[in-house]
Amino acid sequence: MEKSRIKIGFAPGTLQILGAKEIIEFEQKHNDINIDIAEFSDVDCEANVLNGNLDLALTVKPNDINSFIYYHLIKEKLVVIANKKKSSRVQKKREI
Repeated sequence: MEKSRIKIGFAPGTLQILGAKEIIEFEQKHNDINIDIAEFSDVDCEANVLNGNLDLALTVKPNDINSFIYYHLIKEKLVVIANKKKSSRVQKKREI
């Protein structure tokens, strides 16, 4: 039985967020699929999807949203941290 091949590009950092373990487990569960993984910059991921070198890519967000169908997979919450024990100008303010 011939396996289907899916070529996936990852922008720097996205594979760490998604987790390589999950991709390996997916491939093991689906014996009929072979996943090729490559890492490119966001711009190169987009170019490789457009020219057919990649089937899909995981990036932050496409620059040219009209050329792609895209879905948000993860919404990260961004936080600011400050040293709780050390007194600072920022810590004394009610609002920033």
